[in-house]
Amino acid sequence: MISLGCQYLTEMKLLAWDTSTTSGAVVAAEWDATAKDPRATFRIVAEWHLSLETAVHSERLLWAIHQVLKACAWDLASVDVFGVGVGPGSFTGLRIGVTTARQLAHTLGKPLVPVSSLALLVRPAARMIANENVLVCATRPSAKGEVFAIWGRPAGLLECVVRADGDRAGIWSKGVECRATEPSVVLGAIAARLKRERGLKWTWMTDVADKEAYRHEGFEAQMVTELAEKRRVPLPPGSQFGVQGRELGLMVWEAVQQQAAREALAVRPSYDRDSEAEVKLRKGELKRAAVE
Repeated sequence: MISLGCQYLTEMKLLAWDTSTTSGAVVAAEWDATAKDPRATFRIVAEWHLSLETAVHSERLLWAIHQVLKACAWDLASVDVFGVGVGPGSFTGLRIGVTTARQLAHTLGKPLVPVSSLALLVRPAARMIANENVLVCATRPSAKGEVFAIWGRPAGLLECVVRADGDRAGIWSKGVECRATEPSVVLGAIAARLKRERGLKWTWMTDVADKEAYRHEGFEAQMVTELAEKRRVPLPPGSQFGVQGRELGLMVWEAVQQQAAREALAVRPSYDRDSEAEVKLRKGELKRAAVE
C-alpha cells in the first residue's frame, strides 16, 4: 500500500493539469495501490485538451476541471493526489495553473506533484523513437530572445518527471539538460555532442502552437543550418501536438510511486532561467572576479 500522510489508501485517484502554454491538458486517472503490479491497474479515466488564450486561462482551466470531474463521476474531495505542470513556460499560464493546484490541494490536505512541463512536452516524441541513437531537443519561445529548452537521449527523457528542489529529491536523468537560454547555447551544446559521438543523430520538436513563432524567428532553419541535416531524424506523425493528458497522468503516477509528491504550498512555478549576472557574464558585459 502507498501511504500519503497518515492515511493508507488502496484505490487511488489523481487529477492533474498543465497550462504552461496555449495548448494545455487536464487528466484524471486511477489505480489499485494494493495490486502486485500497480502499473497494470493504472488507467486514464478522462482527459481534456485545452486550447487557451492568455486572458482566459482561469476561466477555461476551472471549467475543464469541472468537466473532467463530471465525466469521471468524481467529486473534488475524492481526489487523493494532484499534479501540475510547473514550467518552464508562459508566466500567466503557470501562475494560474500552479496557484489553482496549490490552493485546491492545500485546502483538501492532499499532496501535489510538480511535473516538468518541458519533460511532459517531449515525452511522446521520446517514446516513439525510444530505441534510436538520437538526441531529442524540445523548445519553447521565451523572453528576451531566449528559448526554454530540454535535450537528451530518449531513454533519459522518459525518466524525467520532477526536478530536485533544495532538499527535496527529484526524478531526473543526469544526461538531460533543461534550462532557459539563448538559442546559440542550445545549438552549441547539441553540435558538441554530435561531434563527440559520430553515430549520434538529432531531432527537434515544439508545440504546434509555437511553430509559427519559430518560423518567424528562423529558429528551425538555424538548427538545420548549424547541425548536420543528414543526421536529423524525422519525427513520426502525431508527436508534435502539444502536451498530452495521458502522459501527464503517467508522470504524476510515477512520482507517487517514488514518493516524490510534495506538500502543496512547497510547489512553485519553475522558469529554469539563468540569473541576470550569468547572462551578462556570458555576453562579456561582466568580468570574472580575479582568483589569487
